[in-house]
Amino acid sequence: MPTSSADPREEHAVFWRDALTLPVSDPFWDEHRPGDLWNCKCWLKQTDAPATPSKEIPKGKGVPKPAKGLETNPGKTAEMFSSKQPHYPNPKNCIWLKLAKGKGAEAKAGRFRNAAKCIHNCNLCEYVQLARKGNKETNKKLYEKMKVDKEYRRVEYNEENGGMKAESIHHNSTSKGEKFFKEENGGKGYSGPELERFCQDELFRTGHSCILMGENIPKGDGTFLTTLDAIIDGRRMDIRAVTEMTKSYRNHITSKNKQLKKWRAQTNSEKENSVCLYFHSRSLFSETKMKETILDLTKSQRIMADMKIKRIMCVVKGDDLIYEYYIE
Repeated sequence: MPTSSADPREEHAVFWRDALTLPVSDPFWDEHRPGDLWNCKCWLKQTDAPATPSKEIPKGKGVPKPAKGLETNPGKTAEMFSSKQPHYPNPKNCIWLKLAKGKGAEAKAGRFRNAAKCIHNCNLCEYVQLARKGNKETNKKLYEKMKVDKEYRRVEYNEENGGMKAESIHHNSTSKGEKFFKEENGGKGYSGPELERFCQDELFRTGHSCILMGENIPKGDGTFLTTLDAIIDGRRMDIRAVTEMTKSYRNHITSKNKQLKKWRAQTNSEKENSVCLYFHSRSLFSETKMKETILDLTKSQRIMADMKIKRIMCVVKGDDLIYEYYIE
């Protein structure tokens, strides 16, 4: 509906000029809504009028992008602002993040335990940190080596931010199998391997390295070891796409914990302790929900006794930040 402002701006007029009408469940609302620009006074009205035909929905260059901090739909994420909003402290200047990175047992034991004292009280506190980006020089060397290796394809390097990606020719990249997000890709949706590639592309775009590995490793006795999906910023881990709205991310974490446990047992390795969760839709990711999930997991002694995952990397489509959470 039209803005109530006495001096309306043109950005949202593309939506209300022809009374854009869409179902509540339409993915359009994940990216656009009244209030996704600062001081916006547009509003919504519930109606049983016919939906706007898809070909008439405004798209392309004439459609305004949400302002930083207002990219999310509070009705779905329960968060008024995203972590991009300008009132958050710069992570480089946040005293609690500095304490978290301190060395020694005292710093480790006190990490984020007194978050309530933080005057910002923002969701950069508690468990979340910005993931460390890979070293540009290291990524460049990886790229130079892999681009001539016939065992890898889709090898690319971003000179601007140091992002690097590659894919083993033995990695499963099929578009067949179960489909997710069927409202996209012309109604065809995407397979699990396709979502893994999307995750890789987001990591590459934000300056990280991601190498998708072969699915199976010969053990020499005629059998194969099912490997972990990827090496991200030098750490081997599995990728799990979150494909539907859930009350908790508990099952996503525990299912991958079983896979990691099996990998560590078969390789006699104790190094791997991470998992990467990919959110193809911003509405599926909630920092609050992630923290609640981790707290829920830590309350169960049975689960924690078997928990090999200590670090959770979250990749959200379209977000310039990569999030890290820790299970202690």
